[in-house]
Amino acid sequence: MSKNYRVLLTDDDQGIHDVLRMAFQDIFDTSDSVKSTKENLLSQLLGAQKTDKLNIELIHTYQGDEALSRLKEQDDPVDLIVLDMLMPPGVNGVEVLKQLVDISKNFKIVISTAYFHDLEADIRELSQNFEEVYLLHKPYDLDTFSKLVKNIFFDKHYELSQDDIIKLK
Repeated sequence: MSKNYRVLLTDDDQGIHDVLRMAFQDIFDTSDSVKSTKENLLSQLLGAQKTDKLNIELIHTYQGDEALSRLKEQDDPVDLIVLDMLMPPGVNGVEVLKQLVDISKNFKIVISTAYFHDLEADIRELSQNFEEVYLLHKPYDLDTFSKLVKNIFFDKHYELSQDDIIKLK
């Protein structure tokens, strides 16, 4: 059995796309060749069933208007949106949040930004329209990002530092 997860990644920085693609591959790769020897031995000793195959589909967009267009044309919903706030010269993240309400309120969103303070009131207010919203301050380490994604998708209970992540809804 396989489970497919769809993530819309919107950031104007190609480097962010490259790094997060690797992070998502690490999070979702459950193949035996990647598991540690200890995990494989433990699974064999416990007679565990082979884990379900997890697949990730990343949808890469670089501007807010591009993200909105992709979401409007998608037949299948996305499971998570990772959204930057400032993506010059186009539509910024606050405007994307405003327009997302017209598409669906069932989104889980990670706002990934270095620039928050001048937009804080708008972001906090708009976040209340959606299922789950987290604010992740750039720069962040990939371990923090991975723990957040695992908490969102797999109902893990990793402790997340309030210095790095703010749960807005």
